[in-house]
Amino acid sequence: MMLILLAINLFSIKILSELDSTKFLNVQKYLYTLINYVNIDFVIKKLLSFNIALIVIQLLLMNTYQQKWIDILTNANIKDWKISPLNDDILIDLPAQSNVQTILENLPDVIATLSLDIATPPERLKFILRNNGQHHDYILNPTEADLNTAKGEV
Repeated sequence: MMLILLAINLFSIKILSELDSTKFLNVQKYLYTLINYVNIDFVIKKLLSFNIALIVIQLLLMNTYQQKWIDILTNANIKDWKISPLNDDILIDLPAQSNVQTILENLPDVIATLSLDIATPPERLKFILRNNGQHHDYILNPTEADLNTAKGEV
C-alpha cells in the first residue's frame, strides 16, 4: 500500500511540475480521481490531495512569461541542464563540466533569438545559472531597480 502511495505522490509531483499551465488541470483531475479509487486511509488521501493542491498553486502563481521561457528551454533538450522555476526567476543548473564563461558570452544572443518565439508580453525575468557552487545572473527586461543596482545605486 505504501508503494502505491509513494508512486502516486511522485507521479503527481513530476507530472504537475513539468506541465505547462494549459494542460495541468486535466492531469490534476485525473490524479484526484485516481486517489479516490485507491483503497487507502482517509487521512492519507487528504495528504496526497493537499500535496497536489500545493503543486497546482505553485504553477498558478508562476507568471505566463516565465512559463513560456521554461517551456522553450526545456523543449530545447539541452543535455544535462536542469531548468526549474525559482520564485519569479528561472534556475538553470549546469553540469559540472560546463564552460560557464562561453555560456555567459553567448547567452544574450541565444535569449534574443529564442525570445522571437514568445508572443506573451515581456516581463522582467532573471535567469540564474548555477554551476559548481557559483551563481551567475542574467536579467531579461530589467526594471529601474535592476539598472540602479547594476550602476551601484540603491
